[in-house]
Amino acid sequence: MMSIEFFLLAFMLPGLLFILAFWVMIGIWVYRDSKARGANTLLWTLLVLLVSQGISLLLYFIIGRRATTMVCPRCGQRVNTTDTFCSRCGNDLTVTERPAPVKTKWGLFIAAMISFAMGIICMISGMIVTFALDRESFALDSGYVYGSVQSAWGDTWSISFLGASDGYRQDQTMRMEEGEALYIEVSSESGELLLYISQDDTEECLDLTGMDGGMVYILDRFSPGKIKLCLESNGARNVKAHFEIVPEEEITAKDLTVSTEFSLAS
Repeated sequence: MMSIEFFLLAFMLPGLLFILAFWVMIGIWVYRDSKARGANTLLWTLLVLLVSQGISLLLYFIIGRRATTMVCPRCGQRVNTTDTFCSRCGNDLTVTERPAPVKTKWGLFIAAMISFAMGIICMISGMIVTFALDRESFALDSGYVYGSVQSAWGDTWSISFLGASDGYRQDQTMRMEEGEALYIEVSSESGELLLYISQDDTEECLDLTGMDGGMVYILDRFSPGKIKLCLESNGARNVKAHFEIVPEEEITAKDLTVSTEFSLAS
């Protein structure tokens, strides 16, 4: 059976490639268009590529594309086509032939917009498909948290935060196989820290308050498949927690401690 990560990557990777193609094409289009108009090619191209594309592209349409320039026939100074006199030599430009209006080539611009739209569609589709396949992975937090950093991939979940409101919860779904256990490494200050482990109608609550170090919890009450971890904080501060599904044979090999000290509540 294909994993949730596979489906997410199958949509996200093409989406990122479409966004990258948009970024390249829009840069080329701005370079060509600004060069044809005699605008500051380097300035506008870098602005569009390095600053927020939406804002800088809007500025280019409002300001950059209107500043069409020409060369003064007397001194070679580049001036705006709307100028009456040359800013360098004072040459009367009203008698100078104006350059023909620049004809905009929209092909590459349209292709860039289509690529951007396809990228957004791929990413949104990936999130929708992943959510439909595994709703539990998208469980929402409750309460508020500050100074929070977390990462989750496969059979590991790490989370840390400076503080949170009482009753703050963060959920993560993991998968266990036969003969696997849960490695828990936690440190925190003050308050109460609880870990709920649930699967269908089975739920256990581990009291992690005051824990400082790593232990292994045997998941003998749970069947192979998905389990949901829910970390609840009640006044806990400076929390650092790491959870990992490990084969039971690694417990002895790595000299990990099997906990018999967790306070349990059903």
